[in-house]
Amino acid sequence: MRWLETLPLIARGEEGFFIFLVLGVLGVGLMIRLMAGMFDRERIYQYIASRGGKVRNIHWSPFGRGWFGDKHNRIYEVEYDSADGQRHAATCKTSFWSGVYWTEDQAVSAPSPFKAPPIQYIDPAHLAQENQRLRGEVQRLKQELKNRA
Repeated sequence: MRWLETLPLIARGEEGFFIFLVLGVLGVGLMIRLMAGMFDRERIYQYIASRGGKVRNIHWSPFGRGWFGDKHNRIYEVEYDSADGQRHAATCKTSFWSGVYWTEDQAVSAPSPFKAPPIQYIDPAHLAQENQRLRGEVQRLKQELKNRA
């Protein structure tokens, strides 16, 4: 009966253990892939931020540019704003060992000539005083308009 031990688990009637083993392996593989994706995204964010840019969107593209023949890197489509304000649509490859490198990077919009002013704290008492001054100015202009008529 030693030959019975060499048969696959499913052939020996241990289907439950075999199914549990397959699901366990699939679960571990999925967990590794999800964690790799999380690290990849962080690596891309850091790369762009270190150059003064801001990431707008990152999504995994398993069949993106450069996928054929490359089995060790993952490919992502990235949309980001560069330090000079241009919006870019890019394709990058990354993995734990290779860092981030771009297979395509195109500026899709010119930088905006208008920059938002920096946010400043303004004292509420100053705002109330300015509001009162403007109300007085409105009253004065109404009176002036009435005097002209």
